[in-house]
Amino acid sequence: MNQTVKVRAHYCLGVDDMDCPRCGQENQDSARFCRHCGEALDAASSYAERGNHSPPSTHRRDACGTRWSVHRVIALVAVVFVAVIGLTRLSTRKVANEKGNTTLCMSQLVQMRNALTIYSVDYDHTYVRLDSGDGGWVDALRTHEYGGTITVPSFLCPSAANMTRSGYVLNINLSGVRDIDVLNSTGIAYVWDGNLDSLSGASDCRDVTPRHQGGMNVLFFDMHGKWLRPNDSHFNCEVK
Repeated sequence: MNQTVKVRAHYCLGVDDMDCPRCGQENQDSARFCRHCGEALDAASSYAERGNHSPPSTHRRDACGTRWSVHRVIALVAVVFVAVIGLTRLSTRKVANEKGNTTLCMSQLVQMRNALTIYSVDYDHTYVRLDSGDGGWVDALRTHEYGGTITVPSFLCPSAANMTRSGYVLNINLSGVRDIDVLNSTGIAYVWDGNLDSLSGASDCRDVTPRHQGGMNVLFFDMHGKWLRPNDSHFNCEVK
């Protein structure tokens, strides 16, 4: 058994051997005479007489080479499989993180809704002006006294790590308006994901940033929030 294993390992290492046509013992391919019985080793005539078209060692080498080729293919398939699994996990994790950021951003808009509502009540139902206070509408909401009834909202979107002031934009047409002057409160955008990074950032449905899976979070004047794409027909800034 051990001898068989050694012979197979010997052949798989690529050492060329020749079988003696007389005694069947193995000899080096370069040998001219069998080292066991002294028979002349003529590979061509020996294999021809035995009806073999190629040396047994060649068959063995071919088998070993095929075996190694199969192993390489299996190893390559395994590497590709692991790579695909890794990319899939990274993609899944990225999507999950972005969904979490979208939810957190909408939560911040809900807090902003509460701050805007209380601010307007304290100012005779007049909503915050874009240039209110020393730092614009963002600073006005941040520093307003709410009596501890709400959590002061964060104005930095979790998906806008490069911004330092505000990740949101105010509808410039709603700056300083009274609630009774707006008839289409359910259909007019008030605050949304923007790219101005300013404490007084305001626009008329421009300066948008679809940072949440191709869309953006929008807070409407009636204080409901919604995820929209920038070209959505419901994204309207005109006061009626």
